[in-house]
Amino acid sequence: MGSISKDVRLKQRDVAEASVKARIEVLTNAGRSGKDLEQDPILRRAKAALAKAKQRLSAIDAREAHVQKVAADKSQPKKKAGQKAKPAAGGKKKKEGKGGDAKKKKDK
Repeated sequence: MGSISKDVRLKQRDVAEASVKARIEVLTNAGRSGKDLEQDPILRRAKAALAKAKQRLSAIDAREAHVQKVAADKSQPKKKAGQKAKPAAGGKKKKEGKGGDAKKKKDK
């Protein structure tokens, strides 16, 4: 399971960035440039680690934004979907149920 700690991922990103810079410096001092840099397997691996760390950080940021949004939504009171506006006075009258009329007829 991957780490969800933002601090750990920030450290991983920093290490990967340093590794990429160091490898580029070594290669340029050796006289390599352009496509030779792109084909170096150590540099490609370091760039992949950097991309992975950046991707994970963006996922962590997205999750934090979602959590904050949900918390903000919960703090605001909502109207229930089933609630309707109250009818104005003098609206429809209630109808009498069947149970009351049937008993009166049997008693007579």
